[in-house]
Amino acid sequence: MLSSAAVVPAPVSRSKTLGIPCRYGLLVLVALGTNACRARSSQPKGAVMAGDIGLENIVTTIKAFKIGVSGMYSKNPDVKLRVGPEPTLEGEQVLFVDYPAPTNDPAGRDTWCDAEATDWSAGHAVSFRVKPDHAVELSVSFFDRNAVAYTSWFDLQGGSWQPVRISFEQVRPNPYFQRPDAKVGFPIDVTEVRGLAFAPHDETPGHLIVSKIVLSR
Repeated sequence: MLSSAAVVPAPVSRSKTLGIPCRYGLLVLVALGTNACRARSSQPKGAVMAGDIGLENIVTTIKAFKIGVSGMYSKNPDVKLRVGPEPTLEGEQVLFVDYPAPTNDPAGRDTWCDAEATDWSAGHAVSFRVKPDHAVELSVSFFDRNAVAYTSWFDLQGGSWQPVRISFEQVRPNPYFQRPDAKVGFPIDVTEVRGLAFAPHDETPGHLIVSKIVLSR
């Protein structure tokens, strides 16, 4: 689904792009011009929830971090990925991401995670917990079965765990980029989703910890 094309835009400011690496090592770059980047802040934000996801709300696991960094990618070797236990989550295996300051590569801080469960139609949202070391805006993106790119942006606080939720009823197609083969205008179709990508949007290096990613009610 994600490997049919690699779209490379004209060079733009490093902080004005969202890059989505695909599972086969190609790259789809979503170019955001200056005006589009300013407009992004007016887009509806994803939900940063209080409390926990709740075991009773989990339908299935989309990505668990139990087998090292298998199924996770970043095209930039300066993005360091590792998996290990997190004491504050009762020893749950989590993903640790160390990312550099932005460079001229617009996709230089993005991380792609293959989905272990690709049919998301039994749930209503993607949920996970994330802990950044400082306040940051985080984008989360995926392609649905129609090859339409969907993106949510989250304003996160530094130093604490925050559950986030991407509701399939509320998420909207990325307003700045769609692939040529995207069937825009069709309802969202999550019966086959190969994975998701996330990227920080700030001007400094940083550190993220990401819990397992689940399909939730």
